[in-house]
Amino acid sequence: MTIYRDKEVRCSRCNRIYDADYPIFIRVPGREDVKEDLVSGDVHYLECPNCHHKNFRPSRSMYCDDNNKVVIINDSYVDAIVARHQFEDKFKGYTFYISFDVWHTSDIIKAIDYGFDPFVLEFIRHDGIKHFEKDHSTCQTINSYFKYGDDGYEIELVVLYSDEAISEKGESSLTISSEMYNDYVKLVEKYKPGADLSIISESYVKKLYNLTWNLKIEEARESSDEFLLCKDENGDAQLAFVQNFNKGKFNLGEKVAVTHPENGSDECKISIWDVANIIYMPDYEYYAKISDLPVATYKVNDFDLETELDPDTIITNAELKEALQNHFDDVNYDVLFNAYVITQMKASGYIEDRLDGNADILKLVNNDYEEDGKKYYSLYLEQSDI
Repeated sequence: MTIYRDKEVRCSRCNRIYDADYPIFIRVPGREDVKEDLVSGDVHYLECPNCHHKNFRPSRSMYCDDNNKVVIINDSYVDAIVARHQFEDKFKGYTFYISFDVWHTSDIIKAIDYGFDPFVLEFIRHDGIKHFEKDHSTCQTINSYFKYGDDGYEIELVVLYSDEAISEKGESSLTISSEMYNDYVKLVEKYKPGADLSIISESYVKKLYNLTWNLKIEEARESSDEFLLCKDENGDAQLAFVQNFNKGKFNLGEKVAVTHPENGSDECKISIWDVANIIYMPDYEYYAKISDLPVATYKVNDFDLETELDPDTIITNAELKEALQNHFDDVNYDVLFNAYVITQMKASGYIEDRLDGNADILKLVNNDYEEDGKKYYSLYLEQSDI
């Protein structure tokens, strides 16, 4: 059984836009031809009807093997865990795998067919690439895959690389003996308790290794972190981390403001997302660094933005004002998040352009000052402040 979906493709050679069929669900046995194209990668090359150039355009997909009782989801992490949750009841007793890369999907299928553990092979891939790059300092890995002998027992890790020193590309292979594989089976056993064994990713292997090296593996297993599975403004699934002081404060269906820290900057972007689900899992189960996730900061109840304040407006924040006057306690975040704070905001570049650089007007609008690279604004907490 195979389910296809139309996909719009722009040819990289002649620039023509055309529609192509792409298999989003492949179920075997029954469609061995589609399986072969998936494993070889041919399914990702879509031929232009105009110039016949084959464009590489991989898409998300799901592969189901009823003989081995395996389901492989090739998608982003968030969409993959959503799909896994949706299909767990339909495929009870099946082992799920999540792949972020189409070539990893191919490797998982081959590993299952030959009777190897994809989770163990990912550790071998990670270590093999690391040792290769250590021995070849001018080389950078482009891709990698596992190659099997006809008997299914002989395995090679093939590394595709570019050599900066000579500006050439090449490949190198590492033979994986049965002894090496069995040694890794024993090694990986200590990492499996508490891990999400469905995630086949070098990033996840790297994280598990780092937790061990930093002696934080038990702490990461025992922690229980809260995450919000959200829908962004485009309806796409997103994951946000909830800090400890905000645990339990968000509910399904609510809108939350989510902050995205900018790398190397004190500034951050703010988005408004809808809470679709609430997930609890330890740090050890999440495949990457939690610190890289956007953070759910506060509920959004009102989207109205005022450009001026009625002089008769009454705002009462006695509790917050008292806390600020008595040296704000960093632990008491509720006082801040529940407050009704009014502040002047910096005019956007769009507005500045239309003010023609009028310094007097900008000074009134942008009532702030900078110190140590940070911006500070005045807060109005009660009528007398205004």
